Amino acid sequence: MSLNAKQRSFLELLKGTATGFGKVFFVGLESQTWHSELVSQFSPGSVKGTLSQALSACVSGRGDTVVVLPGTHTQTAELDVTKSCTIMGLPGMAGQTVLTTSATSGHLIDLAASCNVANLTLHANASGADAEHEISAALNLAASNCTVTDCLFDTKEGGTANDGITIAKAMVNTTISGCTFLGTRHGIAPALSQSGDVIDNLYVENCRFVNPTVSAIIEVADPVTESTALGLIGSIVKDCTFMGDGSGSVINFGVASGTASVVLLADCWFSCVVGDLNLGSSVDRIGGAVTS
Repeated sequence: MSLNAKQRSFLELLKGTATGFGKVFFVGLESQTWHSELVSQFSPGSVKGTLSQALSACVSGRGDTVVVLPGTHTQTAELDVTKSCTIMGLPGMAGQTVLTTSATSGHLIDLAASCNVANLTLHANASGADAEHEISAALNLAASNCTVTDCLFDTKEGGTANDGITIAKAMVNTTISGCTFLGTRHGIAPALSQSGDVIDNLYVENCRFVNPTVSAIIEVADPVTESTALGLIGSIVKDCTFMGDGSGSVINFGVASGTASVVLLADCWFSCVVGDLNLGSSVDRIGGAVTS
């Protein structure tokens, strides 16, 4: 077939999805038939009609990759991922590769296995102006050793926004890098609520957090209701930008009494009302700047 410039560029991007391990499954929209045609002719991977179908075809531990092709992919229920794999959009096309949902509960994606997620826009709700809190978060990490890279979280739909990423207690070795959180309720929200709840080795690098709508951009504990020992252990937040408009705390790291949080905050930039920066007593801040 004769290829135009757009199609040739698309094929170059496909080359970036080869992992060398496992199988590759592509998720394509019916309205984007040229994507599927090119994949069928020039890639060893197979094309599935939905993300659920692609994930069902994966084998845990084999190193499988699910590549979501550009377009808006709408889920009707929580997408439960129970097999370790990589879920990614094409490199550099996160803005054109949107996952959204019309579900009324749960999360857009729930990772119950160690996975890599990259190059996607996660839009928490597709139901319109009455959508506030219809789902809890765009992405829930319920497994250790997960990585989230170069994703956009845009979870405000009409009313109060939903969370970007929630992390279940007792998870370890979570890496979040190169992501942008726009108007989320909480950008990253570790689920810590009882004495002894901890999350180990959370690493957040080169992320942008813009205008939280309710409370903290990164929230460890509610300083009003939590007074028991809980928090993040051995965690690093590095080279991140925090921007607040005064409607919520820019950052809130376990300022409750008895918190066990041990966090290094390195070379981060804050643009906010000074009172919205609640670091607590267990946070070491190195470098960076605060402007208001």
